Amino acid sequence: MYSCGELHTDAQKALQQYWFIQSVQIGQVTDHTLSLRLYIRTDLFVQAFVGEISGSMYLALIERERRIFGIDLEGGNSVYPSPVKG
Repeated sequence: MYSCGELHTDAQKALQQYWFIQSVQIGQVTDHTLSLRLYIRTDLFVQAFVGEISGSMYLALIERERRIFGIDLEGGNSVYPSPVKG
């Protein structure tokens, strides 16, 4: 299970390590949840959320206020959009 502290630490590491991540913005924080954004551009970012009690983790790539890709890790893995099978 991924913790809020791990998400925060990994986001800060990514900011230092990857040139294309421009900033990290902390969203909502509670005792057991954390949401944040890793900005690539002002209109392109990764939204990340961890819920420690439920064991959930969500990652979404957002461009111009539209989710273009996401992974939900709660009770199983879901990927959006679904991978193309061929």
